Amino acid sequence: MGAIVGTASRGPAPLLAAEGLSYSYPARHHGSPALQAVSFALAAGEILAVVGESGSGKSTLGRIVAGLLAADQGRLSFKGRDIGCLAGTRPRAVLKQVQIVFQNPDGSLNPRHRVGTILERPLRRLLGLSGEPLAQRVARLLADVRLPAPYAERYPAELSGGERQRVAIARALAAEPELIVCDEITSALDMSVKASLLDLLKDVQRRTGVAMLFITHDLPVVRWFADRVLVLHHGLVCEDAPVPAIFLQPRHAYTASLIEAAAHEGWPGDPLHSVPADLPLIPR
Repeated sequence: MGAIVGTASRGPAPLLAAEGLSYSYPARHHGSPALQAVSFALAAGEILAVVGESGSGKSTLGRIVAGLLAADQGRLSFKGRDIGCLAGTRPRAVLKQVQIVFQNPDGSLNPRHRVGTILERPLRRLLGLSGEPLAQRVARLLADVRLPAPYAERYPAELSGGERQRVAIARALAAEPELIVCDEITSALDMSVKASLLDLLKDVQRRTGVAMLFITHDLPVVRWFADRVLVLHHGLVCEDAPVPAIFLQPRHAYTASLIEAAAHEGWPGDPLHSVPADLPLIPR
């Protein structure tokens, strides 16, 4: 494998910056490292895809950014301010501004609560809404994720998988965040539902300017959806570059192997986008 390749950040100060993040699993998991000195920057309004094989550290990184795991070493800053690596240590404003959407909405949506109640909780807690403004905001959130207002009365079990994921996205948007961590949120969806959800996310990003840390193993989705790609392998950053550079001129052998594997299967998963047949994947 080639040398680790990174891209220095340029321009304005980043929205989020990670410096030397390391994390190892507890001793019962043999203390194996999940992240090893990971550094990157994410600009305001940018969609940064984090890719790699299972076990590469993608989800661990997302959970640290969201404040659900504490890094063993390193620094995480938001708008230039050190925010710590655990939600309980973060200022309330930062807790509000960084939200996460999980792969499985069944595990993150309370099955005993109606959709309206699920959306009301962050609106009450983080924005202090109540009464008619609260009801109006719930209706608006449902409209933002293209769900009818009557869905507020439904329980998660009454929704399809794609609809439940839309509710999870609406709950994240309720806090008016500047960054959303999306952890494999399309992996359990069929192609048509996936395409619809990605189109929705693109629309949300255009309207709100929210940045996204988009964790996925789906390279066709990355190719269409993201601005930049962070490639992880065994917890190390192999490459950090804009999407065109990653797909046209991968500089690391591991990145090239991921692209070759996806190209071998064709690119049937390119959602809402027709990729020219003559677009080279790897320079020959």
